[in-house]
Amino acid sequence: MFRRPFFWIGAILWAVVLIWGFMLYQKPDSSNISEEAVEGQLVKSDEEDSSPWSSEGLPEFSLTAHTGETVTKESLLGKPWVVDFIFTQCTGPCPKISAQMSLLQEQLSETNVMLITITVDPETDTVEKLAKYAKAFDADPERWLMLTGSDEEIYDLIEHGFLMPVQEIPGADAGARFIHTTNFLYVDENGIVQEKINGQIDSEVDALRRKLVKKYKVTPSTEDEPKSEDSASEENNSTDEPSDSES
Repeated sequence: MFRRPFFWIGAILWAVVLIWGFMLYQKPDSSNISEEAVEGQLVKSDEEDSSPWSSEGLPEFSLTAHTGETVTKESLLGKPWVVDFIFTQCTGPCPKISAQMSLLQEQLSETNVMLITITVDPETDTVEKLAKYAKAFDADPERWLMLTGSDEEIYDLIEHGFLMPVQEIPGADAGARFIHTTNFLYVDENGIVQEKINGQIDSEVDALRRKLVKKYKVTPSTEDEPKSEDSASEENNSTDEPSDSES
């Protein structure tokens, strides 16, 4: 009669031990998982995640650069580009992300990557305003263009092409009148958006820089390579020899 409680206590303890042992048996040994298997899982995950951007590329657009030239999707094809969004009166994150773009311009000097900045306040940011802003950040017009245009076309491009948010806040102070993304978007040479990164996070910008340098670094052509001493001496000898007409 007094042994029955001890019997049930023992049975419960044995059940706990058995369950614990079964769980240990089922748990995979991490030391037996190869790096290749882990990488395979990551690759599979990446393949399953389809891009949110159209595989046909960005829609057609026609905007005006701070230089006065017209910039279209067609004119940018053939070169990769990084795009960001600002407005010149911004007192929030815009100066920082423009400084990041300025740094990228310097760091990507040996690539053919273009930088594109699009204003979210085209009514205020005229060509002249953008030209002053570009000068403040040492934008090289051969490599970094700042674009303006109509409200409708710019907002349509941002929202439906780049799939980024943008909104005007009526009545807000001039420096905080627009909500917009601080992301940088990498567009390939076919006009297809490949990825976005946070332009305010240095590590993300640096990772993008490394990727672009690795993929798009321009190697000097053979015409630009210095000539060897042998070829140089041959050219000198050929110029020193008199031609038939001279003799």
